[in-house]
Amino acid sequence: MRHVPFILLCLAICAGMCSCNKNRLANAFTESNELRLQIGSNVQFRYTALDCQMSFNSSTLEFMAFNDSMADYYSIKLSEIPVSVGQAVYGNLVWTTRTDVLSRNNVAFETTRIEGDRIWLWSNSARIGVSLQIL
Repeated sequence: MRHVPFILLCLAICAGMCSCNKNRLANAFTESNELRLQIGSNVQFRYTALDCQMSFNSSTLEFMAFNDSMADYYSIKLSEIPVSVGQAVYGNLVWTTRTDVLSRNNVAFETTRIEGDRIWLWSNSARIGVSLQIL
């Protein structure tokens, strides 16, 4: 019984450290000017103008970024185009890894930054960041 306060203190510290790490990831993602897909702290795809292409379908609200060979890409279909920071949107996401094609449906994103035609979306629960450009 005498260890209960110590255990509670340790749990509170761990919870605080986890939330700081989530905020740190979201902030680092949002501060970057790159168009990319980030899962946790790993960048899964980074758009480079020399060897990548982008597309946007305004009727389906789908954005894609892919390399010239289409071997690596990410695609996100949004519930709506966000117009303000803090706005919540949902997205169906598909992306490639070295060995597989993965997907996540109905991911809740928060709009963390908007600059012109570029939008940064972050999901705290899934730890996924997506930046895109509306063409």
